[in-house]
Amino acid sequence: MFLGQSLEAVNPDLTPKVMSRVDEIVEAHKGKPGCLIPVLAKCQEAVGYLGVSTHGLSEAMRIALDIDHGVIVERVHEDSPAEKAGVEVGDIITKIDDDLVNDYKALKRAVAARPNERVSMTIYRRGKKLSKAVTLSEREPSKLKLEMDIPDIPDFKITVNAEEIKQAIEEIKAELEKVKEELKQLKKQY
Repeated sequence: MFLGQSLEAVNPDLTPKVMSRVDEIVEAHKGKPGCLIPVLAKCQEAVGYLGVSTHGLSEAMRIALDIDHGVIVERVHEDSPAEKAGVEVGDIITKIDDDLVNDYKALKRAVAARPNERVSMTIYRRGKKLSKAVTLSEREPSKLKLEMDIPDIPDFKITVNAEEIKQAIEEIKAELEKVKEELKQLKKQY
């Protein structure tokens, strides 16, 4: 089951309760025309893009560099905002505006939330602290956020890969075509 598998990856303890409630709702509304399971898929318009590949700092690196957080830049993508701002391989990104960058996820969150914004990025280069002004660009999001409103279950959000959703939609379309064909055959019999 697609939804259950997606929820399992997010919160395995919540999955059985959510899926049980979804099943109850579906069962209660069987045969009622126009009733849909209350699931809303939202796609963020665009997400911020910096244009770097990074790696988290190991404990040994943090000690050797005398730094307590950050990510090291392993690659600067061509024509990216990072390249235009002068970010170099080996730079350590520690902050985007006031957001601490403890790991890749923190960097991704800080950048994604600011498409087309000018941000201040704190980096360390060869032991020196620098501040870079970077105008982030934007890119299409690679994930969709699903918000579910199911009675008796607290609000929660999950993120699912857009490709998984596209694949599931294609599978559902194929299944619907089979059902349509079966209906045609049944109509012919009666």
